[in-house]
Amino acid sequence: MEMILPLREANLLRKRIRAILALCDSFYKGRGGETIHDLRVASRRLRELFDYLSSSLPENWLNRSRRQAAKITKALGQIREIEANFQILRQWHREKKHLTAALELMIQSQREIRNIRRSEARNQISRKRFQRFEKMLLQIKGSRNFHSLPSASVNTRIAEFVSFDWTPAVDDQSLHELRIHTKKLRYALEIFNTLHSKSDLDFPIEAIRELQEVLGQIHDLAILELAVEQEQEQWDPIRFEIIPAALAKLREEIGAEKRRLYSSVLPFYSRAVDSLRMHFRSIATQTASKVQAG
Repeated sequence: MEMILPLREANLLRKRIRAILALCDSFYKGRGGETIHDLRVASRRLRELFDYLSSSLPENWLNRSRRQAAKITKALGQIREIEANFQILRQWHREKKHLTAALELMIQSQREIRNIRRSEARNQISRKRFQRFEKMLLQIKGSRNFHSLPSASVNTRIAEFVSFDWTPAVDDQSLHELRIHTKKLRYALEIFNTLHSKSDLDFPIEAIRELQEVLGQIHDLAILELAVEQEQEQWDPIRFEIIPAALAKLREEIGAEKRRLYSSVLPFYSRAVDSLRMHFRSIATQTASKVQAG
């Protein structure tokens, strides 16, 4: 099936697919954290572009392509979390932060789990999947005679973002949901920026990126806190005293560091909403009072 798109859209779609293909060899050679992170991000960016171009793409082709990209994102989810745990623990160990014994135990534990998860991820993402992306690439054609179709993607992502409910107590789950909305909004704005040369969107994109970074730190600490809890549960506190106590202390310190970051979320969020209001007044203004109240 050949698909003809406006030239800019076709070029961007091909670029996003090539970004995935470029990581194929590194992934199968077992190169670690950065490759896995980059491949997962590339799959998410491609999925967001599919959403953005949904009105321009044949439905059957679009659905198949979405599934291919989503399978990569899902397959790399757990290993990405383990890689993040491992990197944080090693950094803390180098900096001599927290209890050394607990850190060394967790590093060894996460290393073993990481090896298992890497192998599982490679088994789940076969080379055939990458070959399907190569086939997609050949099907996409660009034409200067085609005009861009309207996309509701940016408005949808902004609406999801600015309607975040601050009424319940902020917790890991609610901030994880905000993180997902933030990530999707940033990707949608970057697509719009690329296709329409809207360099004036650089400021809101940067404000959203800063919020995304804080939310990512909170998420990584929440995942690490859970990993320490799971390790702690494997040690009998009656037969062993020092190790469970050290893990409990580490878990407590991780939780405290995570909660300290909670207070920085609303200021970053408010700044991002303000930056959006400058360019998308009709949507962002609706939530100005809600953000201030939060």
